[in-house]
Amino acid sequence: MKHKVAIRLSDFGAFYNVDAPNSKPNLSIPVNEKEEYCIVLKGRLNNHTLLYSAEVDGKDPFYRSLDGDPTSTQCYIELKTSRMITSDRQHFNFCRFKLLKWWLQSFLVGIPKVICGFRDDHGIVRNLEIFPVSDMPKEPENQWSPSSILNFTSRFMDYIRTHVIKDDPNVVYKFYWRPGCPITCEELTSSEYQVLPECAKVITVNDKPFYA
Repeated sequence: MKHKVAIRLSDFGAFYNVDAPNSKPNLSIPVNEKEEYCIVLKGRLNNHTLLYSAEVDGKDPFYRSLDGDPTSTQCYIELKTSRMITSDRQHFNFCRFKLLKWWLQSFLVGIPKVICGFRDDHGIVRNLEIFPVSDMPKEPENQWSPSSILNFTSRFMDYIRTHVIKDDPNVVYKFYWRPGCPITCEELTSSEYQVLPECAKVITVNDKPFYA
């Protein structure tokens, strides 16, 4: 589904995200790139239980759950921008790379559709197109498949289970992979690789703080 519009790229998110249904966007308020709405999800991939968070861009005010499930993520939408496609090569790359990333991001969260604003070289969004997530794998002409991606992810999780064996917040594991090569793992203990702040290393032992 395509629509023609003319919106500045910096106003795109603000234009489509408002505080209440049927209200008008207030474009006089500067866009705060640090603001985000996140949800926490628990899911399964084969024999792996996953706990992860995801940032979502907006909620469809017209969505109504058929089963009344308050935890459904089908009400959320994802907003994206991309340069206008003007050649077959650009369309091929868009389907092969961007749609792959969008599908993976949205599928894991359960978001049903992505709204993309196609911009020109001056940063003006000229066209809108709605991409149903379920249709994305059909676009790239067999360049990628959901099953191969999920199978690789499952094998990678298997690898992590066998190599991440230390329950230590001061240890960082770095993984390497290139197409056609096996996954490798490196254990990093130097302070320059630490990703957790000190406050996140505090755990509770007998109701008292304990610093790892």
